Amino acid sequence: MGAVCKRWRSFIKSKEFITVRKLAGVLEEWLYVLTADAAGNRSHWEVLDCLGHKHRQLPPMPGPAKAGFGVVVLHGKLLVIAGYSVVDGTGSVSADLYQYDSCLNSWSKLASMNVGRYDFACAEVNGLIYAAGGCGADGESLSSAEVYDPESDKWTAIESLRRPRHTWCQMKNGCVMVTAHAVLGKKLCCMEWKNERKLAIFNPEDNSWKMVPVPVTGSSSIGFRFGILDGKLLLFSLQDDPAYHTLLYDPNAAPGLEWQTSLIKPSGLCLCTATIKA
Repeated sequence: MGAVCKRWRSFIKSKEFITVRKLAGVLEEWLYVLTADAAGNRSHWEVLDCLGHKHRQLPPMPGPAKAGFGVVVLHGKLLVIAGYSVVDGTGSVSADLYQYDSCLNSWSKLASMNVGRYDFACAEVNGLIYAAGGCGADGESLSSAEVYDPESDKWTAIESLRRPRHTWCQMKNGCVMVTAHAVLGKKLCCMEWKNERKLAIFNPEDNSWKMVPVPVTGSSSIGFRFGILDGKLLLFSLQDDPAYHTLLYDPNAAPGLEWQTSLIKPSGLCLCTATIKA
């Protein structure tokens, strides 16, 4: 459809197209998974449906392979932000922003950030993308933050993390060093590096944390990556062992039945995920 003419292609790329599909009740939910081989040398994005069936493999991301980048979903599209890359033995920090459009099955480059960074925090809030902290070109810790507006395709610097907290606030302490996190409904789910046998769930309504035991045996540092699909939390093991199954946590299940095993599993080691309705 995007090849018919420029007007059709422009409409398919617009957020209005997603709005129309939502009103028509034809939005579909997909889990995008960045996977790597056992040695961690090669990676690719693949798309899974709600049954775990592989739908497609995405075209390669533009530019060199990167680590420490941010992933955000905006208007039904996958955005990959900044990161760190090594080319011919030389490391560099990126400020690039790339967008994948599932309807056109293609990547496009958007406006670059004001400050290149990696290992930073990012999120979509009310149609805008916020990026904060991380490490800079010399490995220094950054306190700067900026926001991206898709309407103007522009990044704007906002209040630093280290300035007096006029617009930033601190929530109740719960996790110290987090190895995996995801938003399930309106709650934040985290896994702490010290003990990956417990799932920490933050409820913003009463500013409280709840600890939920994870039904695994053996080492307390197995390692997981999170995914969200159909209102449930998926825990993908970082152990390259067929004996480890994907765990599924359903917060709405009857007491004692919240945990199940799932057949949903990426083709390789899960590096990160994103849930997209389009």
